Amino acid sequence: MKFFRRSLISTISLFVGIGYTFAQEEVEIQVNNTANLQDDFLCWNPIPARIRLLEGQQESRRVKIGFESSAEGEVGFSRDTGVFPDASTIENTSEIELLLPGDGSWVPFFVSGTQATKIENVSMSKDVLIVANDSDSNNLVAQLPVMVRVRKDAESLTQAEQEIFLQALAELHGHNRSVGHGRNYIKYAEAHAVAFRNGIHGGDIGFPLFLAWHRAFLLSIERELQEIDPRVTIPYWAFDSASSSIFTENFMGVVGLPGEASQFEVKFSPTNPLHGWVVNGSGSLRRIRNGNLDLSIRDDSFVTYVDSLADLILEEGATEYRGDEAENGINSRIEDRYHNGAHSYVRGWLTTLSSPRDPMFYLLHANVDRAWAEWQAKYDRFDPNDPASYPEQGAFPGDDGPSSRWPKSSYQNDIMWP
Repeated sequence: MKFFRRSLISTISLFVGIGYTFAQEEVEIQVNNTANLQDDFLCWNPIPARIRLLEGQQESRRVKIGFESSAEGEVGFSRDTGVFPDASTIENTSEIELLLPGDGSWVPFFVSGTQATKIENVSMSKDVLIVANDSDSNNLVAQLPVMVRVRKDAESLTQAEQEIFLQALAELHGHNRSVGHGRNYIKYAEAHAVAFRNGIHGGDIGFPLFLAWHRAFLLSIERELQEIDPRVTIPYWAFDSASSSIFTENFMGVVGLPGEASQFEVKFSPTNPLHGWVVNGSGSLRRIRNGNLDLSIRDDSFVTYVDSLADLILEEGATEYRGDEAENGINSRIEDRYHNGAHSYVRGWLTTLSSPRDPMFYLLHANVDRAWAEWQAKYDRFDPNDPASYPEQGAFPGDDGPSSRWPKSSYQNDIMWP
């Protein structure tokens, strides 16, 4: 069941963040198994949902669960078979039929995004309704607004998507101007600087934490941004292809031409929420180059370049997270031959220990995380208990342990610092 009612969007937006009951509702639907509407945002991975008859009904009832979309977003459904599915095993359909017991007990199912929402204006919010219709009469008995929210290529963002990301980032950053400099943004730069000294980058001996630590780090700030605006995700800068809209005054800023005064100071338009970006008294944001060029092209005029991600993933020995030698495994290959070139090309704040001071850090690392995700999908490396997915199993054995090859927090069962 797939419906497209273009008039829904103004109605759906009224219900974001508030509790409500439609007059015709006889059934309750919950996503993430909570009544909280602020967590009803979906990505590709399936998440638990449930449905039940409201109190006072005595007879069981069959319902068909589907969706209505007012824009681009689409979702899929799967029955709960007792095994939690993942993105590679889920069997999404546009409609499922379930029998709801007359005693009002919950019936579980799974829902996941199948097509992302494209936000065309800043007031647009949830654009998909999960709907339940009575199987016999086809009457609507419940509906719940949701949104498919995924990380997107920064180059292809709509103006509205750029704006809501920049506004949330600016609000998080703005807390640093309060008494005591706040902690909501600068803490990320400080944490990265300290963690750098504790092995989150590979170095000569190939520490295993690079991909894993930066994924957790990225998720941490992304969740804070989503507390400000739940529609936001961190877009990725696909630095192995040319860009035209990212390094501009209206988006992530641009450095001047050679010979200009303040050539390396990043400029933003006066209407850009990032205008005047300063972090903890460190002066104006600085970079050496804009990243508009395709960094995968090897040219004598390029100081740096990056290898093809497709080639890295398919190379011999790249089927494991980390091999026996430092340069083996996808962790080191993505860091050394993909990630490093992007940092070194733009330079400025991006080549310091506290590189997250530059907000471009997060777009760069969203692309690094995407590279790891592509490798995971290629070789089905989603099981954290598989040494090929992450080799340092168990917990830190202690400084004098027989296998304490890496510092504490590097092992699969460790708590990752900070």
